Amino acid sequence: MMSKRARSRSLAVLAVILIPVALFAVAQAEDSSLSPEGQAQLEEKQRLHELEESTFLAPEETVPPSPAAGPPSPEPPPKWEEGLFGEEEADFPAGLGWDFSSVWKQDLGGQYVAVYAGAVVAYDTMEPTGEGIVVVMYIDPQTWGHTFESFTPPIEGPLKIESADGHQLTVVSDSGEKAIFDVDAMAFDEAAPASN
Repeated sequence: MMSKRARSRSLAVLAVILIPVALFAVAQAEDSSLSPEGQAQLEEKQRLHELEESTFLAPEETVPPSPAAGPPSPEPPPKWEEGLFGEEEADFPAGLGWDFSSVWKQDLGGQYVAVYAGAVVAYDTMEPTGEGIVVVMYIDPQTWGHTFESFTPPIEGPLKIESADGHQLTVVSDSGEKAIFDVDAMAFDEAAPASN
């Protein structure tokens, strides 16, 4: 025997199917000489029906699992790879106006830190400009929520992270100029040599 809820749902689905058929039949049977007021009423009824139909055909409610089933097993968090990576791993949403060629990733005191190096993108062409950029992203390993800061380097861009010595990152431009980004200080080291 059907439950009350299942019966109600079946009736609602049946109504959703039959009402459009009935409205279509009525509209076809009506004389084409409907008054403008009658035509407007018919159109309003059809509009209301479409609204009701979209409500009835909304996705079904999800039923929470029974307590006896126990909590769902959590998915393991994505693995955090540490080290220096190239352009493929330095993927970043293009709409933010940056294009990156490299990224350095580390777990620093329980917080994931990713340092990206590249260039500012011209909005009209979406091509990298000569303006270099370093962006530091801070990621909460529990929620994967993140924030980021951008830094303007003392050299022209586009930039690439050439090497890492501890938390000192050497960034290099296409012309060979170099600068040191100190991850602990979150700043460029002004005392570092600016060229090769």
